Amino acid sequence: MAIAVVAALCVVALTDGFSKPRREFCSLVGCISGVKIDIGQLPRKLPSARKVEVCVDGQCHKTPVYEAPGGHRPRPYLVVWGRGERLHEGFGPYPVSVMVFDRRGRLLFSAATKVRMDRWYPDGIGCGTPCFDGEARLNVAGHELDALPGGKTQVE
Repeated sequence: MAIAVVAALCVVALTDGFSKPRREFCSLVGCISGVKIDIGQLPRKLPSARKVEVCVDGQCHKTPVYEAPGGHRPRPYLVVWGRGERLHEGFGPYPVSVMVFDRRGRLLFSAATKVRMDRWYPDGIGCGTPCFDGEARLNVAGHELDALPGGKTQVE
């Protein structure tokens, strides 16, 4: 009889913890939606490249291929952050284009694609608004900009 009472108390104690809703901790990390472009191939495949312009949904950003003028450390990727609310609206797809220029400003390469975004909650699901981000890789040999599949979408 004592074993049955102890077993019943254990079951009640264990199930009671599951019946109460848990309060989720919300951090204040925050986020900005954007698209990451892998440009790591440029120094090897297109050594005369000096500037890259990336446009995401009409918002453009131009930057050097190398982190410092005359430097030997190429940028592995560029990120264009959404400056308006458009990239916060959802999964897209959003138009993305890349143009690569030499030191004289001549166009060496251009490509475009559409990128679907992943939704994520850096502060926790149920804690503020989500951010959306996407990713693409510059494929110099194939003369393409390849959209990369997501994988970070968090379900509410």
